[in-house]
Amino acid sequence: MRNNSGSRDSGATLFMVAASLMLLFGLVAIAVDLAALRFDMRADRLASDAASTAGVMAMEPFSGADADEACQVAWEYLVLNLDGADTGQVPPDCATVFSGPCSPGTARTATASAGPYSFEITHPVPDDHPLMAGQALNSQVDGVSCQRLGVSVERVREHAFAQVLGFASSTTDVRSVARVDPNAGGGEVVPLLVLEPIDCAAIYTSG
Repeated sequence: MRNNSGSRDSGATLFMVAASLMLLFGLVAIAVDLAALRFDMRADRLASDAASTAGVMAMEPFSGADADEACQVAWEYLVLNLDGADTGQVPPDCATVFSGPCSPGTARTATASAGPYSFEITHPVPDDHPLMAGQALNSQVDGVSCQRLGVSVERVREHAFAQVLGFASSTTDVRSVARVDPNAGGGEVVPLLVLEPIDCAAIYTSG
């Protein structure tokens, strides 16, 4: 009578080692793809901040007129600053969506897409709009709805490594709201304002 317990033990050990290696490789794959997502979100945030700031500066500061021009400026900043946004572009219909005067309680949103990105450009941005969620309103800082321009950037990113675990892609979503201040320059000092169509890696501001 032969005893095969040694062979069975070796087989079990081999299986456990293989399973452990697969788990380790999976965790590394997820970590790499999560790091890429964080990098994407930072780049998207810089682009949405620049687009909303540049766009709102094209509007009339009191009435919020010229929102169509602000929308076009925001779109141009987005496609210039986002990697991969130079293909498959579907521009926003700024002239149609933002025609007519601003109605403070009615948000108007133009949609667009380019490469892996989907965009929403919103004006005005009422107090109860989702873009204003997440912090308490301050009338001195936030102004009124017709002075605000909102930009949302959504990106679908195909995973490079996590696909082996069944995670094909993830979606990131960032939002920025900028406000034009009709009193800017009235006794206030702006220490530095850098506003270029192309993202500058050497200097940027946030907060």
